[in-house]
Amino acid sequence: MNTEIFTLAPIFTNHMVLQRDVPIRIFGKGCTGHRITASLGDHQVSTIVSDQLWCLSLPPMEAGGTHQLTVSSGQYNVNLEDILIGEVWLAGGQSNMEWQLELADQEEGFLESSAIDTIRWFDVPRITLDMPYPEGVQWQRSSPETAPHFSAVAQHFARRLHDELGVPIGIIGCTWGGSPAEAWMSIEAQSSPECHRIHLDRYLEGTENFEWQSYRETLEHKKSIDQERSTLHRSGVKLEDLPPSPPAPYGPLFPSRPAGLYESMLKTIARFTLRGALWYQGESNAEGQRAEAYRSLLPSLIKNWRELWGQGDFPFIAVQLPGFVPKNEAGHGKWLILRESIQLAAETTPQVGFTVNLDLGVIDDIHPPNKGPIGRRLAGKALEDVYGRSLGAQFSVLSGVREEKGAWILDFAHAYHGLVIKGGATLCLILENGDTLDAPIEARGSSLILKKIQGVREILYAQTDWTEPTLFHSEGLPVAPFRLTLLQRNKS
Repeated sequence: MNTEIFTLAPIFTNHMVLQRDVPIRIFGKGCTGHRITASLGDHQVSTIVSDQLWCLSLPPMEAGGTHQLTVSSGQYNVNLEDILIGEVWLAGGQSNMEWQLELADQEEGFLESSAIDTIRWFDVPRITLDMPYPEGVQWQRSSPETAPHFSAVAQHFARRLHDELGVPIGIIGCTWGGSPAEAWMSIEAQSSPECHRIHLDRYLEGTENFEWQSYRETLEHKKSIDQERSTLHRSGVKLEDLPPSPPAPYGPLFPSRPAGLYESMLKTIARFTLRGALWYQGESNAEGQRAEAYRSLLPSLIKNWRELWGQGDFPFIAVQLPGFVPKNEAGHGKWLILRESIQLAAETTPQVGFTVNLDLGVIDDIHPPNKGPIGRRLAGKALEDVYGRSLGAQFSVLSGVREEKGAWILDFAHAYHGLVIKGGATLCLILENGDTLDAPIEARGSSLILKKIQGVREILYAQTDWTEPTLFHSEGLPVAPFRLTLLQRNKS
């Protein structure tokens, strides 16, 4: 193909999965004024390049394949082979979503049974704005050879979806370890009145009157050291014996700066037609004021992504962080704030859900290795909320409180055949004077019963960074954390 005539966006490659039952967008760059024609199956659509960009929509197609996509302009054409039509999900976030299958706990038979041609994934290259897009990046078909090197959470999600729906599943991995939420949002989204600007303001202050020459010199020094490390490692030198890699200088090309990964990674796949998005992130925002800011950041990020895709309010399912005790003091008490923020986004933003994972954490490991249940819970949530299945995969959430015969009755939605108490059967009460009290509880159907006590300000469950969950529903999933304010009710 003559690249001066047109190019496809790099996510369009052989072996890709395209979203079923909705118009399929195909897009790229080209010479203004040229006509671009795309054909897939029995469908053919044309458009004219405008401002060096083109985008066209092919009619909806049913699940299946394989198909060939042909895109042409005049005598130049691109043919993409082995294309499937199915369900496409974006898997975004930081290291726990990125965490490869080979690094996670190995479930018996999972890797050995991974030769499933109808599960495929595209791992967006981890590049910064100063890096060229690497050549040869393609969609991968699931196999024992490819599976170890892709997201464990995303693969367990894909496997359950595939088993339940019986259609091809495509996953787009878009992750960077250690990245904050702000890196995945546009500058404009972070500048909006409803969004806290803590990270953005620090960045803008730090880059005012920026010294580009010294910045680039520091970058080049780091690149030379890293190249030396790579050469030595390939020659057999152990990692622990390599010269240390200098930290990347903070500035406009730093991946985790505001909008850094939004510009260098997310926008390379934006508008690729999908069903929904998965989100496993928050660890890098669990510090100081940034944790509080997450309450507004996450809804702003979701809105930003939906506007970028132009697909309406597509489903967005977030992983509520498992238990963990941060080593740095600035992170103490912030894990629970992140969980509250994710739950609040689900309660206040259309088509947003979350999964509860209190029972899957490791107290001293920010990367809990048991990724299988996290992926399957995401899939269960998607199957219930998006595909209308009834699998017992919802999470019980507090839906209300009432008083009856000297007791408080706490009612829960999605309790199925009732709540189950495991271990200590108490809730934490915060009294008006600030004292705390552990109150015994009883499970009765979809409700918890505890004796009414005067002067109680709040009733808490799982309101610490690390929690040993004691409440589950009949299908075995943990109850969502809650904080219930009662003081005004008592005074009335």
